[in-house]
Amino acid sequence: MYFNTTNLKGDELKERQSRARTQAQDVQEILELAGKPLGASEILRRLQAPNKNPPITSVRRALSNLKSSGKVVKTPARVTGMYGAKEYTWRGI
Repeated sequence: MYFNTTNLKGDELKERQSRARTQAQDVQEILELAGKPLGASEILRRLQAPNKNPPITSVRRALSNLKSSGKVVKTPARVTGMYGAKEYTWRGI
């Protein structure tokens, strides 16, 4: 899901929407393949590649959207994230 807060139009909007769907799908796939709950920082680490470097907020938004659509659940377990703070873990359904 892409939130068009900058009022994009046309091809640029379509490209952003496509990229957002792909990122959410990537996050869901990472959780399904992990076989264990992961925190947002670990998901981000697994997402990063030479042509992909999303901010942690994009991963968290994808998790929130996936939770709303019933594709992932937040667990009560927490792990230390990339900034030293505890973060909840998530698992695919």
